[in-house]
Amino acid sequence: MLAQVSCMNESSSDPNCFLIVSHVNVIQIVYNTEVFHDSSILDYLNSTMNFSKHIIIFYFSFFPMLAMSTTIDLYGEDNYPPFSNKEKNGLSHKVIQAAYNAVNVEVNFITMPFVRIIKMLDENQALGGFNLIKTHNIDDKYLFANSPIYVVKTYFYYLKNKPLPIKKISDLNNKAFTVGQVRGFMYEKEFLDLSFSRYEAGTEEQLVAMLASGRIDAAYITREAELYYRKKLNIAENKIDYLRDVGVYDVPLYLAFNKKHPDAKKYLKAFNEGMVIINNNGVLKKIIDTFNHELLSNIN
Repeated sequence: MLAQVSCMNESSSDPNCFLIVSHVNVIQIVYNTEVFHDSSILDYLNSTMNFSKHIIIFYFSFFPMLAMSTTIDLYGEDNYPPFSNKEKNGLSHKVIQAAYNAVNVEVNFITMPFVRIIKMLDENQALGGFNLIKTHNIDDKYLFANSPIYVVKTYFYYLKNKPLPIKKISDLNNKAFTVGQVRGFMYEKEFLDLSFSRYEAGTEEQLVAMLASGRIDAAYITREAELYYRKKLNIAENKIDYLRDVGVYDVPLYLAFNKKHPDAKKYLKAFNEGMVIINNNGVLKKIIDTFNHELLSNIN
């Protein structure tokens, strides 16, 4: 139980009390903030309503505020650095939490493989997940935020000593090329329509390692992932390059909500409002600038 409720007279000077309000105000606050979920408390309040000379005193044992923030669960991938990770300190976590902080909503981040996140959303077991992209087959399945968390650029990476003879996008329609992608990830329709040979790895880290060892001809990954894993795997900067004019896509990463969840529209609206606030007050720019600075410092 979040609080103790007692009925005292107006002369009470209990030092533990920090808020004294009338019955009418208490009932309104209880309903508006959703602090109490135990019907026995409301029954108690009703039973003690003996005109205005009675007052209600709330004792909060651990948090000295009545208007407590709401906490929601959101699901993010456990292995998608630098955007989402088990430590819950990726860029996406920081942007989402900042946006919700601006509207007094706390977020409990839960990490798991991306395919499980999608499964939970599809089976109506979760409110929302993040780092989703809008693709041709899911746009109508979820409620997407107005603005993305971040926009990544995806490239075809290759070994410099084994350059790809690619001049235009149609040149990639060649079964002799083996391109690595991540199992379970969402990809643009344009990428999925290409007819090269595909190798599916479990993570982008595996793709970078396989590319560096020459086991695949190319890896289709984000610039941010390449920088992060090249540093982690101690791969020289001059070993890997990418196609600059072919197959380059801007990929917005979104927070998306399960359409069937009763609170989806409520917290979608809250996030949209929070993003406007942190964009206007400079918080979002500061988060992105810090992220880019830390990421670029990973270059060998």
